[in-house]
Amino acid sequence: MKKKDFGPKIFDLLLLFLVFLFFQYITMIILNLILLPFELTQDKINLIYSLSIPPISFGLILYFGFKRSKIKVKSLFRNTDLSLLKLIALLILAISLNIILSELNNILQCFFPLSESSVKEINIHLFNSSLAITIISIISTVITVTLEEIFFRGIILKTLLQRYSVSIAILSTSCFALLFSFDLQHIISLFTLHLLLGWLYARTGSLINATLGRILYHSITMMAIYLLPYKIRGFNSKLTSVATFQPLWFNLLGVVLLILGVLLLYIDLKRGDN
Repeated sequence: MKKKDFGPKIFDLLLLFLVFLFFQYITMIILNLILLPFELTQDKINLIYSLSIPPISFGLILYFGFKRSKIKVKSLFRNTDLSLLKLIALLILAISLNIILSELNNILQCFFPLSESSVKEINIHLFNSSLAITIISIISTVITVTLEEIFFRGIILKTLLQRYSVSIAILSTSCFALLFSFDLQHIISLFTLHLLLGWLYARTGSLINATLGRILYHSITMMAIYLLPYKIRGFNSKLTSVATFQPLWFNLLGVVLLILGVLLLYIDLKRGDN
């Protein structure tokens, strides 16, 4: 690896992050001007911010990233290698990672407890929203994570893989992705998810696989919160300021599903190699 190649690439990553912050700031100012005549409460304004700023900001930074990298959008979706077995494996892995990473978040909450005001705001947003807000929230999340995957895997990781080893490229992309949604309580789960999605993209060369895996992961999360009638302690129950842990049987289920998902994915990848 040449040292002179490393500098400009790090500079490019930092530049993209600063541009992203700028887009977020501009989007917030424009939304403030639009919402000013309506005299909404701060809770409603915060809700509108959370639903609209992420997809708009990532859409803008994605456009900027394509212009700077000169990568063609069509080139990212040429590899459509997605078998039924791989789809089943990704679904099982999405369920298992939701369970396991949720418990990791609970453990982290012991070290970084949430304030009472944060708990109240999150619970209102997750459990007391209307059907319309719930649907809009789901659509906003799906759009945002799709744009994120195109940006992080389709542009950043794709470019880094051309310069560095697979491990360095995946690790660098995962660390870079944390800057865009830094959250101490979820830092381990987010970092783990980005590492796995980076490996999946590097191994298969398919952005569709990584994007679908990310959508499945977040869809399972939202379905557990909004649609699953049975509430599991520490998983899809209301948040508390003190960490609440999941039942042991539920964690064991996550481990079993993880082993099954990895096995199915391994079988599918080996078939593709032959």
